[in-house]
Amino acid sequence: MPERERAFQRMVAELATTLAAGIGARHDAAIDLALAQTGEFVGADRAYLMVFDRAANTSSNTHEWCRPGIEPQREHLQGVPLDVMPWFVERIDEGPVLVDDVRAMPPTATVERELLEMQGIRSISIVPVAGTEGVAGFVGFDAVRELRHWVPEEIELLSVLATIIGSMIERERAFQALDDQRRRVQAMLDAIPDLVFSIHEDGRILYAKPSSDLVVPAEDARGRPMRELIDPRLADELLEVVRLALHERGVVKEHGYELDIPGVGRQAFEARFAAHAPDEATAIVRNVTEQKEARRVIEDHRRRLEALARQQAEAEHTLRHRIAAEVHDGIAQELAMARLLTGKAADESSPGRTLGLLAEVLDGAVQHVNELTREIDPPTLRSLGLLPALREVGETLARRHGVSFSLEERGVPSAEWPRADRALMYWSSRELMVNVVRHARATRLVVRVRWFPTAMSVEVEDDGVGLVGEPTPGFGLFRVREGLRLAGGELIMCPRSPHGLQATLELPWRGT
Repeated sequence: MPERERAFQRMVAELATTLAAGIGARHDAAIDLALAQTGEFVGADRAYLMVFDRAANTSSNTHEWCRPGIEPQREHLQGVPLDVMPWFVERIDEGPVLVDDVRAMPPTATVERELLEMQGIRSISIVPVAGTEGVAGFVGFDAVRELRHWVPEEIELLSVLATIIGSMIERERAFQALDDQRRRVQAMLDAIPDLVFSIHEDGRILYAKPSSDLVVPAEDARGRPMRELIDPRLADELLEVVRLALHERGVVKEHGYELDIPGVGRQAFEARFAAHAPDEATAIVRNVTEQKEARRVIEDHRRRLEALARQQAEAEHTLRHRIAAEVHDGIAQELAMARLLTGKAADESSPGRTLGLLAEVLDGAVQHVNELTREIDPPTLRSLGLLPALREVGETLARRHGVSFSLEERGVPSAEWPRADRALMYWSSRELMVNVVRHARATRLVVRVRWFPTAMSVEVEDDGVGLVGEPTPGFGLFRVREGLRLAGGELIMCPRSPHGLQATLELPWRGT
């Protein structure tokens, strides 16, 4: 066997030994040594490793060996965009790239040629480093002092180097991923305040989180049967749940129990078991005493609230029925009689416009009274407040009349507004909203509630016909305007362009 071939084989074996030892902290030192060995062997002036960052689309020189007297380039080759060397990148995906004379590179490699000449490189050979997701980078030899013709043995050695380095990179990435995963899992365990442990199907504790609140320290619990740590009967109950979790892998099994804790009293716990191996399960045990007591208190309050709600509903029903009966049997009957008398008077004498208007107003009054018997005391306003009550009105109108509705709130009330003022703004806003769907022929209704330090306002905006198509202002708008005026507020009506109307109700803060 020729001496050159035997030397090559010794070099490959030495290279494999060097890189095989490069685990963990020795990873970088092993690559540096391998580059030096191969560079010296082939007589190169520079040997190096470039690693791609596909996410950033860059390449960086991570390791470099230089012959004495050759200027290093590593610090100048960090984060180099792959886009600036398209000729190299295109060919490195297909295999080795050999350039015996940089000056003879084709015109399509002008950028690469200029970069290489700036580094004093006369000949270059590079071989791709394969990764799990394609080419991960490349290793290369540079000839600076003189031109070189790269022989097959040198390219083969470079390929061996690239192959082993590629395996090392992937191995280190796998180790790093496992280490990152281990740290994440440990961080999650540390963040969980509950008792966390692993248990064998025979009942032995295999692992316990150091901060876990066990009967004994976590390190003393490992390897001991659970029956030695807690009441044997409870241990048998929990072990049965463990076996169920092992039998139904992928299903979390739960078990609740109570214990008397010295110095604390009766405590409630919830244990969850999930299989992570054929004969091992992970357990998380949480003290749920406070949650259980809170649920009991909440359930007790819920029953009391339901009872109060029934009582309130019954009282409201009685009150509404009484008011409705009084309105219907009193005012409504009187208005209906007035309507009959007006019609009779109109028949017995010459029709008068005044009597006709009176009949129209009275007819509307009868209808309004009938509506008031159903809506005289909206519970939403009393129990939830102004915004929910206005939303209820708007959604009802949108549903009945096919308009779009939106409600907006700006600012925060500085204090609790008096009930009378909230009722005034509700009924006034409701009147404007009803007018929109009755008279404006609008398709959109927007209500904006604004809270100021010393005042509030409600804007009712629509895209209808505005004031032009509205009939003679009736009692509704008169009542709104006068009610606000008496409370120190006002109603402002502003036409919108190109059509529509914005009505603003303003009311100052008057204290409780």
